[in-house]
Amino acid sequence: MGFDIYGLKPKINKEKPKTLDDYQDKDGWAEWDKMDDKDRDIYFKLQDKYHSDNPGVYFRSNVWWWRTLWDYTCDVCHDILTEDEITSGQFNDGKKISKTKATKMARALKKSETNGFLNEYESNVPKDSSYPFSVDVAIEFRKFLEESGGIEIC
Repeated sequence: MGFDIYGLKPKINKEKPKTLDDYQDKDGWAEWDKMDDKDRDIYFKLQDKYHSDNPGVYFRSNVWWWRTLWDYTCDVCHDILTEDEITSGQFNDGKKISKTKATKMARALKKSETNGFLNEYESNVPKDSSYPFSVDVAIEFRKFLEESGGIEIC
């Protein structure tokens, strides 16, 4: 189980490769039953490249990483997010957060990188915790927020 977070109006830096469409139906869903192992490998490489080129389109995290990342985000953004948004971020309920708030969140998270709070937060997460945390994942999430145009947590 995991969390899929989509950008509502993401900045597109590079268009989706046309060949990616060859592996999807008209609604954009992968057609797994029509793919062999080689096709699946190509599909995932194309999809990963598209998301890497366009960090505001999609962010994913398994439940173990997401819990701690969201806790960190809420610690930093407690004055930006409502209680409902904070609570909703722990569930796959389709909660949307506006572009304005996502931008404010990204700025606050960036500030936590530069003032040392992010590194301090990472060092305070028990290494044997079931819920790991990483500076790199936190930075990736901040970059997603910057280019997302608002988010939807699914």
